[in-house]
Amino acid sequence: MEQWVLGMLFGFVIVGFIALAIRLEKCHSSIALMATNLHTSLKDDIRGASEETSDNFIDGIREELLDVVNATIQQMRPPNIADHLGGILNQFAQMKMMKMMQKDGLVPGLDANALASTINNPQENEESWQDVELDAK
Repeated sequence: MEQWVLGMLFGFVIVGFIALAIRLEKCHSSIALMATNLHTSLKDDIRGASEETSDNFIDGIREELLDVVNATIQQMRPPNIADHLGGILNQFAQMKMMKMMQKDGLVPGLDANALASTINNPQENEESWQDVELDAK
Protein backbone atom coordinates (compact mmCIF):
# COMPACT_ATOMS: atom_id res chain seq x y z
CA MET A 1 0.00 0.00 0.00
CA GLU A 2 2.80 2.44 0.85
CA GLN A 3 4.51 1.79 -2.46
CA TRP A 4 1.29 2.65 -4.29
CA VAL A 5 0.97 5.97 -2.40
CA LEU A 6 4.61 6.85 -3.04
CA GLY A 7 4.14 6.01 -6.73
CA MET A 8 1.07 8.27 -6.91
CA LEU A 9 2.95 11.14 -5.18
CA PHE A 10 5.89 10.67 -7.55
CA GLY A 11 3.47 10.75 -10.50
CA PHE A 12 1.84 13.96 -9.22
CA VAL A 13 5.26 15.56 -8.83
CA ILE A 14 6.22 14.63 -12.40
CA VAL A 15 2.87 15.91 -13.75
CA GLY A 16 3.37 19.13 -11.76
CA PHE A 17 6.85 19.62 -13.21
CA ILE A 18 5.52 19.05 -16.73
CA ALA A 19 2.69 21.56 -16.16
CA LEU A 20 5.16 24.06 -14.74
CA ALA A 21 7.49 23.62 -17.73
CA ILE A 22 4.58 24.17 -20.16
CA ARG A 23 3.50 27.31 -18.27
CA LEU A 24 7.05 28.68 -18.23
CA GLU A 25 7.39 28.07 -21.97
CA LYS A 26 4.15 29.99 -22.61
CA CYS A 27 5.36 32.88 -20.46
CA HIS A 28 8.71 32.87 -22.23
CA SER A 29 7.11 32.97 -25.66
CA SER A 30 4.78 35.82 -24.64
CA ILE A 31 7.70 37.82 -23.22
CA ALA A 32 9.72 37.20 -26.38
CA LEU A 33 6.77 38.35 -28.49
CA MET A 34 6.39 41.52 -26.37
CA ALA A 35 10.12 42.25 -26.74
CA THR A 36 9.95 41.77 -30.49
CA ASN A 37 6.94 44.09 -30.74
CA LEU A 38 8.68 46.70 -28.59
CA HIS A 39 11.79 46.47 -30.71
CA THR A 40 9.87 46.95 -33.96
CA SER A 41 7.85 49.85 -32.53
CA LEU A 42 11.05 51.57 -31.36
CA LYS A 43 12.62 51.10 -34.77
CA ASP A 44 9.50 52.59 -36.39
CA ASP A 45 9.61 55.55 -33.97
CA ILE A 46 13.25 56.17 -34.74
CA ARG A 47 12.60 56.01 -38.47
CA GLY A 48 9.66 58.39 -38.00
CA ALA A 49 11.83 61.06 -36.45
CA SER A 50 13.20 63.21 -39.22
CA GLU A 51 16.66 64.66 -39.35
CA GLU A 52 15.26 68.18 -39.38
CA THR A 53 13.59 67.62 -36.03
CA SER A 54 16.81 66.38 -34.44
CA ASP A 55 18.77 69.28 -35.98
CA ASN A 56 16.21 71.78 -34.68
CA PHE A 57 16.41 70.18 -31.25
CA ILE A 58 20.20 70.43 -31.18
CA ASP A 59 20.06 74.01 -32.44
CA GLY A 60 17.59 74.87 -29.67
CA ILE A 61 19.88 73.43 -27.02
CA ARG A 62 22.85 75.27 -28.53
CA GLU A 63 20.96 78.59 -28.43
CA GLU A 64 19.91 78.05 -24.82
CA LEU A 65 23.50 77.30 -23.80
CA LEU A 66 24.78 80.37 -25.62
CA ASP A 67 22.16 82.49 -23.86
CA VAL A 68 23.28 81.15 -20.47
CA VAL A 69 26.96 81.77 -21.28
CA ASN A 70 26.23 85.29 -22.56
CA ALA A 71 24.18 86.12 -19.47
CA THR A 72 26.99 84.87 -17.23
CA ILE A 73 29.64 86.84 -19.10
CA GLN A 74 27.51 90.01 -19.02
CA GLN A 75 27.22 89.74 -15.23
CA MET A 76 30.98 89.44 -14.83
CA ARG A 77 33.01 92.50 -14.07
CA PRO A 78 36.73 93.16 -13.66
CA PRO A 79 37.89 93.12 -10.04
CA ASN A 80 38.06 96.48 -8.35
CA ILE A 81 40.02 97.76 -5.36
CA ALA A 82 37.47 96.41 -2.88
CA ASP A 83 37.96 92.88 -4.24
CA HIS A 84 41.73 93.14 -3.86
CA LEU A 85 41.48 94.56 -0.32
CA GLY A 86 39.07 91.78 0.59
CA GLY A 87 41.57 89.20 -0.65
CA ILE A 88 44.34 90.77 1.45
CA LEU A 89 42.14 90.77 4.56
CA ASN A 90 41.15 87.19 3.87
CA GLN A 91 44.81 86.14 3.72
CA PHE A 92 45.57 87.85 7.04
CA ALA A 93 42.52 86.23 8.64
CA GLN A 94 43.64 82.79 7.42
CA MET A 95 47.13 83.29 8.80
CA LYS A 96 45.74 84.42 12.17
CA MET A 97 43.38 81.44 12.31
CA MET A 98 46.23 79.04 11.46
CA LYS A 99 48.38 80.46 14.28
CA MET A 100 45.46 80.07 16.69
CA MET A 101 44.94 76.48 15.59
CA GLN A 102 48.66 75.73 16.04
CA LYS A 103 48.54 77.14 19.58
CA ASP A 104 45.53 74.95 20.37
CA GLY A 105 47.35 71.90 19.00
CA LEU A 106 44.88 71.27 16.18
CA VAL A 107 47.54 71.71 13.49
CA PRO A 108 51.17 70.65 13.96
CA GLY A 109 53.35 73.73 13.91
CA LEU A 110 56.01 73.87 11.25
CA ASP A 111 58.55 76.63 11.31
CA ALA A 112 60.23 77.83 8.13
CA ASN A 113 63.35 75.66 8.62
CA ALA A 114 61.32 72.48 9.12
CA LEU A 115 59.21 73.28 6.10
CA ALA A 116 62.29 73.91 3.96
CA SER A 117 63.91 70.64 5.06
CA THR A 118 60.70 68.79 4.25
CA ILE A 119 60.61 70.25 0.75
CA ASN A 120 64.33 69.65 0.12
CA ASN A 121 64.52 66.15 1.64
CA PRO A 122 61.17 64.33 1.50
CA GLN A 123 62.74 60.92 2.32
CA GLU A 124 63.70 62.20 5.76
CA ASN A 125 60.06 62.46 6.78
CA GLU A 126 59.20 59.08 5.26
CA GLU A 127 61.93 57.40 7.31
CA SER A 128 60.72 59.07 10.49
CA TRP A 129 57.14 57.99 9.71
CA GLN A 130 58.31 54.42 9.14
CA ASP A 131 60.02 54.44 12.52
CA VAL A 132 56.79 55.61 14.13
CA GLU A 133 54.81 52.86 12.39
CA LEU A 134 57.31 50.24 13.55
CA ASP A 135 57.17 51.56 17.11
CA ALA A 136 53.37 51.46 17.03
CA LYS A 137 53.42 47.75 16.12
